Amino acid sequence: MDAALTGLIGALGGGTIGAGGAWGAAIIAFKGARYQADKQARSAREQWLWQLRREPYAEFVRATRAAARHEVSLWRAGSDLPRLHREVERNPEHREALAKAAADLELIAPRTVMDLAEGLVDAISMRLGVATLWVQEHSGEPYETDPPHFARERVINEFVTLARLDLQGFAANVGPWPVD
Repeated sequence: MDAALTGLIGALGGGTIGAGGAWGAAIIAFKGARYQADKQARSAREQWLWQLRREPYAEFVRATRAAARHEVSLWRAGSDLPRLHREVERNPEHREALAKAAADLELIAPRTVMDLAEGLVDAISMRLGVATLWVQEHSGEPYETDPPHFARERVINEFVTLARLDLQGFAANVGPWPVD
């Protein structure tokens, strides 16, 4: 009977150890799955936050390029008075789009990026304002102004570079950047 009891105790002990091992393996598997799920959730959240931050940058670039093209259109329309008047009527639309895009950026962009954005908005808005005043005060005369700053695209590209650095997690504390 001693052999039977020893065998039974051994079997029970082995079963207990086996069950404990299975339980341990299940816990490890559960923790691994939980870790993987948490990691995927963090990754999805980071991607979502990145997208939320990317969109205001992209919108600002779109609005700035559209306003800069409009600024060139005003200059080219100079002596074509009907075209000039039509173009000037669109000035508020571009100024509002720039202001809205800059306001959205203000919530997410570092100070250096905002300084460059505000400089672009101010420079373009000022030129659009000058064109509006010209048409109001000289409605029957050609628009006589200096050509737009064709270097504006270079400044917009510098803004894009800063935005990329910020979105990639690098400190964007470089500058200051000249706008004109």
